[in-house]
Amino acid sequence: MSLRGLVAIVLILWLTWMGSVLAFVLAYAAAWLPRRLAQWWLSETGFVAIVWPQWVFFGPILFRTGENGGLVLPYMWAGAINVAFWVLVAALFSVPARHLQRPAILFAAALSTVVGTVYAVRSIVPILGWKMSLEFP
Repeated sequence: MSLRGLVAIVLILWLTWMGSVLAFVLAYAAAWLPRRLAQWWLSETGFVAIVWPQWVFFGPILFRTGENGGLVLPYMWAGAINVAFWVLVAALFSVPARHLQRPAILFAAALSTVVGTVYAVRSIVPILGWKMSLEFP
């Protein structure tokens, strides 16, 4: 196991969190842009600020479909379970990451792992009879 691999995944997750805050701040810049460019800008910053973090930190947005609907994970434990999930992903990533010497390649591999994991979770959710219900402010 490599500490560098764990740190790389944690850094990507931290950038997801901070990127959403930065996207909210940058969304205010749309007021000074032409209308068409402003619509595109708000669409992109809205995805980064609202949708992507909910896909990454998916614990509280998983619901069962059908008559037995409700949260998949207990509301009080959804955050802790999500953290445990990402710690497991980081630990699994750190095993092959010990062979990556260049920081840029390690960062790119960590980013690919996070994005791939997010899309794998999004692909598995309907198979399990669940749905992701995004929350918008």
